[in-house]
Formats: sequence, structure tokens, C-alpha cells
Amino acid sequence: MDAKTLEGETDAVANTVASWISRGYLPGVTPDAPGRAREFDVNLATHIAIMASLTHFGFRPTLASLAAGLSLSSLKKGYRYTLVADPKQEGPADEAGEKLGLTIEPFNSDAREALEKVAPEERPLTYLTIDVAAWMDKMQNVEAKYQSDPEIIKRRRMAELRAEMRSITEGGLSNG
Repeated sequence: MDAKTLEGETDAVANTVASWISRGYLPGVTPDAPGRAREFDVNLATHIAIMASLTHFGFRPTLASLAAGLSLSSLKKGYRYTLVADPKQEGPADEAGEKLGLTIEPFNSDAREALEKVAPEERPLTYLTIDVAAWMDKMQNVEAKYQSDPEIIKRRRMAELRAEMRSITEGGLSNG
């Protein structure tokens, strides 16, 4: 899906996402030419959606990205939810001295399941829960809708034709 679609379905503002990309907050995404149209796969879109949601709770983008990545890892291990507690963001943001920390406990049905894994004297009194599977389901539905949009299909086909024409033109020049 493109940034506009992602923005319309989440709290992720396109300009903010572009800024996160340029600062290296999104795993596996390398910054390149500004203004370039981007397509996000379902996993990355889910990461961005969770990140955007966490920034509304005061998480810096670096910590939000860490929490989103750990939550998605838990989903891949079969856990639907993650409990996030004790977020720590110390030092200057985005600089070498920034220290991040948080507790992530995956679970499937009830937050008490995650809390019981922690010693009683270490249990957090305040925490938030991310329904990672619901975010993933939402992004899969958005992607399916995006891929079936006639305008998107037409744009993709036009890009393929332009690439084909370029290769024919370049091939003809090198053979001559």
C-alpha cells in the first residue's frame, strides 16, 4: 500500500512516516530520494501503525519502533497480544547517548497471563496492551482493498509499460 492509504487507515501521517524513514527508525527501510513514492508491505505497514499509535502515548519514535518490532516478533511466535510496561527513554532523542528500555510480555487471552510471568514484586502497576493480531488483520484487509482498486491496478500497469518501453529503447540503442 502507499503512504496515502496507510495514512487514511492509521494514525501514521505520511510526512511523519517519511521523517521516520529518513532517520532510520523503520527496520529494513533505507532512506533514499526524498519525494519518492513508496509501497509498504503488510508487515511494515503494521509496524508503522503500531508505532504511530504508541507515539500518541508519548513514546519517542525510537522506543515506539522497538516496541512495534518486539510485538511483531511475538505475533510470529504465536502470541496475539503484547503487554508493554516500564517504558524508559533517557538522554537526548536520536543521539548516541539515548537509552531505551521497556518490558514486553506476550500473551494470548488475558493480560493476567502475561503479568503472572513476572515476579509479584516486579509486576508493573501501569501498562498498555497492543492487539498485534488485530493490527495485522486490519493492514491485510487494507492491502487487499488497495490491490483491488482499479486506479491502483491501472497505475501499476502503466508503470510496467513504461519500464518495458525503457528497456526496449535502451536495448535498441545498445544494439545499434
